[in-house]
Amino acid sequence: MAIWIPGWARIDLGPDGGAYDSLANPKGGIHTTEGSTLAGAESAFGDYPPHLGYDPVRRIKHQYVSLDRCSYAFRGGESDDEYIIQIETVGFAAQTHTWAPQIYANFAEDVMKPLEDLIGIPRNHLRFYGQDEGIVLATKSSPIRLRPTQLRNYSGWIGHQHIPGRSDSGAILADGDSHWDPGRFLIGLAMSYLEDDVSAAEVWGMKRTWTPPGATKPITVTYGDLALWDNYYSGLAATTITKLVGIIAANEQNDVTMEKFRAMFDEIKTEVAESIAAATIDVDVTVGGKAVEET
Repeated sequence: MAIWIPGWARIDLGPDGGAYDSLANPKGGIHTTEGSTLAGAESAFGDYPPHLGYDPVRRIKHQYVSLDRCSYAFRGGESDDEYIIQIETVGFAAQTHTWAPQIYANFAEDVMKPLEDLIGIPRNHLRFYGQDEGIVLATKSSPIRLRPTQLRNYSGWIGHQHIPGRSDSGAILADGDSHWDPGRFLIGLAMSYLEDDVSAAEVWGMKRTWTPPGATKPITVTYGDLALWDNYYSGLAATTITKLVGIIAANEQNDVTMEKFRAMFDEIKTEVAESIAAATIDVDVTVGGKAVEET
C-alpha cells in the first residue's frame, strides 16, 4: 500500500526504483541539494527523484515517491534497495552547521516526526562530519562510511556521507558512494526538538514562572524569550566584576605577602561562588517522555 505523508504535496517527477527487498531497519537519509531553491533541485534530480524534497526555511514539502518504494537517489549503487527514505534538503553541505535553530526545529517537525510516526524510524543517529575535521569525506574510502552489512543492520538517521564506498571485505566498490553531504548537519539539535505531546513551536513558546534571586516578585518567561535571561545575567556579571575590581584595587597598593595573596584569592573565590550560586536555576523539562534537568 502506498504511503504518502499528510500535508506534503505529491509531485510526479519520474518513476520510482521498485519495491524494497525488506522493510526492516528503516532509515532516514539526509542529502543537501547544493542549491538555494527546491525548484532548482527538482530540475536537477527530476530523472531520479528522491522520496522527499524539503525546503527547511520556506517549509516547502514535496513527496515524489511512496515511502514503501525505493527512490532513485542511489539508483545503480549498492544501497539501492536498503530501506532508506531519502530527503533532499535545500541548502549547502558546507553551511548546515551554521543554520539557525529554527531551521532544525522545522526539519524535526516536518520531516523527522512524520517519518517516525509512519514507518518507525527510531531516534538514533550517526555522527555527521564537516569538511574541517581532518577527514577527506568526498571519497569512497572515507573512514566514516558504513559497510553494506552495517548499513543493512542499522536503523535511524544517516547522511549521504555514510553510504558505503567499500564492500564488507574492504574492497572499493565500483558503484560505491563518494558524496559528503549534508556536512556537519546538527542532527542532535534537530532530534532535541522531537516531543511526543507538543510541536517544536509549542515547546519554544512554553511559559514558566520564576523568581530571580533577590527579586520580590516572580516573572513569567517563555523558553524562547532569551532576552530576559540575558539581561538579568548581564547585570549579575557586571555586579560581580565590579566587586572583584574593588578587591584587587584595595590590595594593589600594599605589599602583597603570600598570606595576603591567599586571603585575597579566598575573597575572590567566595564572590565568584556566590555569583554562580545566584545564577543557578533548576528547570525540569520533559523531552520524548523522559525527564531532563537543565541547570
